[in-house]
Amino acid sequence: MKRWITQETVVSCIGVRSETGCGCGLRLLRPCLKPTLLFWHMRIRFISLGCFALLCGYTQAGILLQGEGTGLRISSHQALLSFDASSDIHTWCMQYDLGGKGGAFVLLLPTPMRGRIEAAPGGLFDGLMAFTRLKQREQPRSVLLGDVALTAEAVAAESQGLMEAMLVEHRAFAPKRARELYSWLADRRVSSKGRESTIAEFALGDWYLNALYFDTHYMGRAGAAAISARTVPVVISFRSERPAVYPLRSLRSGVSGQLPVTFYLHGSTKLDLPDDLSYQFAWLDQLRRAQGRMPRGEALPWGAQAWYDQMAAHAGSVAGLAKALGFDFERGSTGASGIEPTRLEWCKRLTSTDISLTTGDGSYSEALPNVDEGYEGTDRSDRVAMSDAADEIERRVARSKAFKPEGYLWRVASDQEFKAIGSLRGLLKEGQVLTRLRRRFQSGELAQNIEICRAGWDRLTDESEYVEVLPAR
Repeated sequence: MKRWITQETVVSCIGVRSETGCGCGLRLLRPCLKPTLLFWHMRIRFISLGCFALLCGYTQAGILLQGEGTGLRISSHQALLSFDASSDIHTWCMQYDLGGKGGAFVLLLPTPMRGRIEAAPGGLFDGLMAFTRLKQREQPRSVLLGDVALTAEAVAAESQGLMEAMLVEHRAFAPKRARELYSWLADRRVSSKGRESTIAEFALGDWYLNALYFDTHYMGRAGAAAISARTVPVVISFRSERPAVYPLRSLRSGVSGQLPVTFYLHGSTKLDLPDDLSYQFAWLDQLRRAQGRMPRGEALPWGAQAWYDQMAAHAGSVAGLAKALGFDFERGSTGASGIEPTRLEWCKRLTSTDISLTTGDGSYSEALPNVDEGYEGTDRSDRVAMSDAADEIERRVARSKAFKPEGYLWRVASDQEFKAIGSLRGLLKEGQVLTRLRRRFQSGELAQNIEICRAGWDRLTDESEYVEVLPAR
């Protein structure tokens, strides 16, 4: 699928470590359709972002350390991962939902360079969710004639409204300063028991350990109470020429059962997770179903038809791999082992109009004509008045359908969500592609690294966008 390798890379990888202690820092030049046996035995993992890819070792999504009397588990995770190739600036924004016995806890986030850490606005991920909400094709509705009005209340349930654990303090520890880190943790009565080897892996290497100290007591909850909370979003930005791997391996001990993760991938091209974590299995099946429901002669929108046609020659291999993974899209997408495929939930190359939403300008949705205008106060008990109103409203609806037979691209957000979208200002860039993926990881899957790669299949690049609800059956 999406492997990157050169003959030079294979030869150079044997017994070599880079200055960063994370394996080779070699540039990879071309895609390889079929990895060699040597490749598989060495378990080399790759990352491709923008126009280049680098071989790289581990980084961490976060090492959860519990304070005295704290018993929290991570229930879900959201991450915005952005890389600006023109400036080599990485921006990671993370948020964790937790449940259990409240108290103090620390998340350790390793980065290859010293980064800038700051708490982001609390509604940042609510803003991302609203920003990436799918549009749907709608025609004007008449409330006067009994149609159900389309309002923001219909989508308000997406925001969980959890209380946020405050970021009390943070500190970056330079490489080979593990003793200082342990002393800092001890002063705050935070235990590193069972995590020493993982911490040492990075503290003794060339990694900076960013310690984020949270406390649920600032929520006004007793430490012994069972709580549901989320961390305030935390932004870490740093400069590095090599794209970073973002694994969830270290979160395994902080998770019970499954971990739903939402990735917002922001880069110069459409991005995906590697190999059997790819969204392509579910996406291609979704396109197949949607094509069967499209009106005769109409193509799938937003480049989806072109991608579906490109993949026609690979349909057999995709179906075979999906079957081997246990995915049954006819009866349900969950594999025999309970593993679910990654879902593509939204994707678009951002325009100036999109970015203007973050500044309070721009249009969030196409406006539906108000076909009831001028008749809102009509007395429903007056049959003559209602008949006249109905005739005019029906003419307006007919004109609207003739003007836009395909319907208006419509979506709605609440005032609170519009405010949250404003927190994205400066994080999203015009011309970059924003891709939203969701995967429910089994606890056993958290042992692997999450490597972001270019979206596609073999030598094909997927440039399709997904911004509106597709027909389904």
